Amino acid sequence: MSHRQISQHNTKHFQKKRLSVLVSSLFACTGVSMLAMSNLAYAQEEVPEKEIERIFVTAVPGGSADPLESSVSISSIDADSPVFEVSRTTAEILRQIPGVRSEASGGDGNANIAIRGLPIASGGAKFLQLWEDGLPVLEFGDISFANADIFLRADANVARVEAIRGGSASILASNSPGGVINFISKTGEQGGGSARLTKGLTYDTTRLDFEAGHNWENGWYGHIGGFYRVGEGPREAGYDVNKGGQIKANLTKEFDGGYIRGNVKILNDRAVGYMPTPMFVSGTNANPTYSSIPGYSANGDTLQSVHTDTIQVLDEQNNVVQKRLSDGMQSDVKQFGFEASLDDIGGGWSLLNRFKMADISGEFVVPFPASVGTQDNRGAFVGNYLAGSEGRTDFSYIYATGPNTGQALAPDTSVAVIHTFNTEMQDLSNLMNNLDLSKVFTLSDDSELEVHTGWYHSEQAIENFQSWPSYLTSVEGGGDTAYVDVVDDVSGETLTSGGLISYGPAEWGNCCNGGFDLNTKIDALYVNTTYYSGDLTLDAGIRYDSGRTTGSRSLDANSIRVTDFDVNNNGTIEGVEGQVSLHNPEPEFAVDFDYDYFSYSLGANYLIDTGLSVFGRYSVGYRANSERLIGLVYSPANVADPDSSAFGKKVGDIDDERIEDQVKMLEVGVKYRFDSLDINAVYFSAETQEVVGESRVTGGPLSLRDYESSGIEVEAFYSINNFNFSGNVTWTDAEIAADDLFPDFVGNVPQRQADWVYSAIASYDTDSYTVGLNIVGTTDSYVRNENVLVMPGYLTTNVFATYRFNDDLSVSLNVNNITDEIGLTEGENAAVGASEPFTNEYVRMRSISGRSAVASINYTF
Repeated sequence: MSHRQISQHNTKHFQKKRLSVLVSSLFACTGVSMLAMSNLAYAQEEVPEKEIERIFVTAVPGGSADPLESSVSISSIDADSPVFEVSRTTAEILRQIPGVRSEASGGDGNANIAIRGLPIASGGAKFLQLWEDGLPVLEFGDISFANADIFLRADANVARVEAIRGGSASILASNSPGGVINFISKTGEQGGGSARLTKGLTYDTTRLDFEAGHNWENGWYGHIGGFYRVGEGPREAGYDVNKGGQIKANLTKEFDGGYIRGNVKILNDRAVGYMPTPMFVSGTNANPTYSSIPGYSANGDTLQSVHTDTIQVLDEQNNVVQKRLSDGMQSDVKQFGFEASLDDIGGGWSLLNRFKMADISGEFVVPFPASVGTQDNRGAFVGNYLAGSEGRTDFSYIYATGPNTGQALAPDTSVAVIHTFNTEMQDLSNLMNNLDLSKVFTLSDDSELEVHTGWYHSEQAIENFQSWPSYLTSVEGGGDTAYVDVVDDVSGETLTSGGLISYGPAEWGNCCNGGFDLNTKIDALYVNTTYYSGDLTLDAGIRYDSGRTTGSRSLDANSIRVTDFDVNNNGTIEGVEGQVSLHNPEPEFAVDFDYDYFSYSLGANYLIDTGLSVFGRYSVGYRANSERLIGLVYSPANVADPDSSAFGKKVGDIDDERIEDQVKMLEVGVKYRFDSLDINAVYFSAETQEVVGESRVTGGPLSLRDYESSGIEVEAFYSINNFNFSGNVTWTDAEIAADDLFPDFVGNVPQRQADWVYSAIASYDTDSYTVGLNIVGTTDSYVRNENVLVMPGYLTTNVFATYRFNDDLSVSLNVNNITDEIGLTEGENAAVGASEPFTNEYVRMRSISGRSAVASINYTF
């Protein structure tokens, strides 16, 4: 028996013992520092040995089943975790992972996710990918208003989540130098199923989950499952803003020497999206105290309400159409794929191929508070804007919708100017295929060389159109927010129209109506070798990526015209028709650029003892940019050659400058397993070169920015008798190392990056019941890169309990954020107040949701 065979045999025995105590941490996956085999879980049932053999396969050199033998930071987490019980969204579950910063405040999507101090300069998950069954949900994790988690629902179909941070992700995945998070579906091989009915106790929600698998014991087995839900979400909207569901199914045929599996996914769901919300702040920028505006809870209310649900927008032909805020983050996915594995295709080579084709579209219709304040402040701004005046305050404010329509607002009622992010994601379809060939060469009695070589092909469409109208609303909780009309006290004229200020974003110069029609094709070739000799493992890999983006853009200052326009075709220019943001479908600007780059990774692992190993890895990976940068202008500061033809031209119009990001990452770690105790620690250091920019509509300049980050991740798992504990803490020291357009940023901490993040979960399990506690926390951070206004740290507590009547029937109760903590994750204000200290200044901040409780009844078969 070779070294690798002996090692895997011992590991199977060890992992089988360990996994029998796990209760799973389903979604808790994002490139878990480890090392964390499954440390966030505490399962009730033993995992079959065959399943254990396949655990660590996501972007890991050699697909080793033994984390102690691998020179990367990996984890595999089962699907029945109490973390999942108390979490309302996928992003909330990702907060449990060391090294991961998941800003879980946007609802069932639109999450900002970062790893190991890699920046969040725009939004989404730029430096990592979310996968389903081995292929990306979307090729790019930061498409505007189309974050990958909007099109992913981790329901009862999920068997486990595998995650890797850094390391070999640079070699075995494109556009993902920070890591990969892979949601792996149940296959039905073990048979059985479950049904679960969940009802909100503190908010209106009803959800049904089901899944069933069957093994026909002739090589055929399959699985089907899904969910359907309806309700208002954890914040009080006063009406249903979450509605929809998903069905997934797969069918597998095993045969001697391999298997083939087909799969389908149908997702049609809409989820409320939460933006930064109005708040008060007092004190100083360095030591602020945040509070809710009277009558409006920062973590329990939302600007969506039945009184503001309907909006008027202009379509691509400048016709008025109605949209609804309750459309929210709408996802429509129809997908099919297959997976084929052949153990021997000749000469000892094995083949694994994964393919998918997905028809993806959706909408993002969410209110964004461009400004908030008193009626004499923001209300008067609207009055002056529409009256063509300056400095006037002689306006009145009346409700335009709701039960108080026509009545004056109370003088102390705050108002907000809303820019409604209405974006149609007309086509985000993709086609992806990954072909991997592998072979193990026996070099001697105790040494082997495993070789993986493959080809990845991806085609990603990005076709969208955005039209952002402006409204004036009251700021009131309990689902009572309503549109507000502004009346000119001098002329008596109602200047707004049902709260409508403009058919464009009034505070941003009526910009931003337009879109893209792009297609990116990527081909990548890779080779990865893993050498095993005694207790030593060495890895080396290289990947060559080439891509081309073609199409057109109409999101441009030349495509927007602000003018008088008779929107309702009555022959008269009235009120808001005086400053209409029209979209010119012509000219459309052609987009055509390509790129290529090499990534590489080197790693080593030494197995000191059966349960102790050390590892190190150095990787250089890249992330190609797409729609986020198109329209930005090359400036002298970021064009290498001063005589370059790129100067003054826009990204996408030319093809002679690099616009990809680079990540260099070093990691050194130790992994310790002994009986019921695991301790894992990793030191990491990363250097990131990022291309960023703002104001692409008006042709803003590109900025080349460098970041440096280093830190330590520590994770521990302990189990004794009926008690289980898992905890982790991450310290990150990050700074902006260079910025060609904003040199004052150099030396500052990247926005929203805390020094410390931590989480822990403890449970007590018996045959008849389980009770547990989960905490998640962070220390202070800065709102923006200017490093002026501080966001305070927070600690949130979740609790859960399950009572089992028998092996099949149980009930559970869980409470998220039981202390109703306001936990701020982002903000729009770089600084506050002309002088300090200040009192009750208006700001716009995004908090995690407040206390929410649900009860479930569960049946397994």
